[in-house]
Amino acid sequence: MEINRNSILVIDDDIKHLEFIDYLLKSDETKKILKTSNVPDAISILINQKIDLILTDYSMPDINGIEFRNMLKSIKRTSKIPVLFMSNYQLNEIPDCKEIEIANFIQKP
Repeated sequence: MEINRNSILVIDDDIKHLEFIDYLLKSDETKKILKTSNVPDAISILINQKIDLILTDYSMPDINGIEFRNMLKSIKRTSKIPVLFMSNYQLNEIPDCKEIEIANFIQKP
């Protein structure tokens, strides 16, 4: 019997943090974890894979989390994928925090 696995895409330019999140999530064998350290690779994964959840660093070198989320919402294939932001900052320290719903934000350990 094949298990229906949910796919989670993790995006973080901090490789150590990316590996840590991957380690934590892989403890649940019902999840398929894909990971990348940059937005162009993330877009490639999103085009070629079915993704159920995106867990992304808010502060990436090329684009911030809100810009990335807005880009995803403008593409039919990715518009409905939930996005969960991670950050070293507290929510009130992020300039456009009013656009981030509290349920869509976690502070990095």
